[in-house]
Amino acid sequence: MSNMTGLYNADSAKAAGEGGEYKPLPAGDYKVLMTESEMKDTAKGGKMLAMTFVVADGEHKEKKFFGNLNLVNANETAQNIAHRDFGLICEQVGVKPEDVNDSSDLHMKPFMVTVKIAGYTGSDGQPKSKNEVASYKPKQAVASPSPTTAPAANTAW
Repeated sequence: MSNMTGLYNADSAKAAGEGGEYKPLPAGDYKVLMTESEMKDTAKGGKMLAMTFVVADGEHKEKKFFGNLNLVNANETAQNIAHRDFGLICEQVGVKPEDVNDSSDLHMKPFMVTVKIAGYTGSDGQPKSKNEVASYKPKQAVASPSPTTAPAANTAW
């Protein structure tokens, strides 16, 4: 039981406006942070890493969305994709996948993802939209600066 005395403010609730439907991020590339993760059992006996992402910067900073990696799956293709994507996340944050002992080792380290909008049917039977990670970006090679040439000295003859 928690003491709630003085915590509710009707004016504050009104100022927040009506609760709205979840609005997914526009499809595109985002720098994100993994803020939470948990290994969960799947309905078919596999294991998935359920992850919470937060956009790290830009117009949608702090917007939250979710992703899963089916790391143990009877479908070999699904499992291979998850292992590839896990490796891409690790590469971006500078950790070898085999050195990750706990998924929290990947928390709060920025990396890039491409997000898409996916449709689904909500529990009310109505069509809904959500974000899904379309791809985890490979680490971009840092281009070395081009050599610059000093301007020729202005010599009078």
